[in-house]
Amino acid sequence: NHASVRSFISNFFRGKSFQHADLIEDLKGYTTLNMNFKSDAFMFNGISPSDTSVKNYLNIFLHQKPVNNTINNIFPTNTANFVSFGISDNSLFNAGLRTLFKVREELKPLEDQINRIATETGISLERDIKNLWGREFASVQLNTREKLAVIHVKDGNKLGFFLEPISSGISGNIKRFNNSNILYYYFGDPLKEFSRPYYAIADNYLIVANAASTVQQFLNNYNADKLLSKVPEYGKFKQLVANQSNIHFFIHTKNSEKLAEGTLNKPFREVFDSEDFGLKNFYGLSYQPSADGDHFFTNLYASYTPSDSAQLKTVWKFKLNGLAATAPQLVTDQTGNSFILVQDRINNLY
Repeated sequence: NHASVRSFISNFFRGKSFQHADLIEDLKGYTTLNMNFKSDAFMFNGISPSDTSVKNYLNIFLHQKPVNNTINNIFPTNTANFVSFGISDNSLFNAGLRTLFKVREELKPLEDQINRIATETGISLERDIKNLWGREFASVQLNTREKLAVIHVKDGNKLGFFLEPISSGISGNIKRFNNSNILYYYFGDPLKEFSRPYYAIADNYLIVANAASTVQQFLNNYNADKLLSKVPEYGKFKQLVANQSNIHFFIHTKNSEKLAEGTLNKPFREVFDSEDFGLKNFYGLSYQPSADGDHFFTNLYASYTPSDSAQLKTVWKFKLNGLAATAPQLVTDQTGNSFILVQDRINNLY
């Protein structure tokens, strides 16, 4: 019951609940999930009908088609959690967002500011920048508690050219918006906290944060290829989740440990830290609602790594001359010595 999410979650957290929980809390209606499981994962799939009479942010995505999830390929290795969004029709998304702002009585002041920017700088965001937004954007929280947003754009060089007159240079490639709420106007609730952020452009991605140092650290990781997508465990986790969606929440258990210490109520923090419950053996949790007519089709996954296998490390390795034709066999001779026997596909016996 989505209406009960806030009261339920408040039992676990001190103060404000987890990042972007309010997005789910405002989604009226119910989710019904069927459970499947493997030896290393829980998998839930089902339907999330939404009360479309209620104007809320996530309902805007009901009119979109699922898009390929690619933006998470550039998140840094120390990502604790993220929520990413996919838009198949930008015009339809913008119309839904304007309707939401109108209900909240925010539309006129936001439009007045966009018009004022055009008058003062000659840059029309509606004419020059709006059509450069891509299909994906995301809000990311790192294990250091820092937050940033990533927005896919169609042409990073052209966007940089148009942003120049409405920004101030800070250091190197990092600049700062001169006006507030531009990103909120175009992307809505997940980017509202980045009111007047610092930013940089990396290829066809706009990176924003409320501190210049956060943007710089992202650029350092990006240029050094220190990305979550390069971590083998995350690659294995991605095999569980859908390649396409409109909304994707992800929590990385290990990278969220410090955040849990600061936000979980004491009894649940002790459970999280306890080896008896094995919560730390869950690599991560993924929650993906995808538009499907008048409702969302929802996937929820949690991958598990047993503690005994998590501690295994490579002792040595040997390269065969061909692909293995048989599974390696451990053989013990009459004197008690053990050796491994394997044959490759070109008939070499090792």
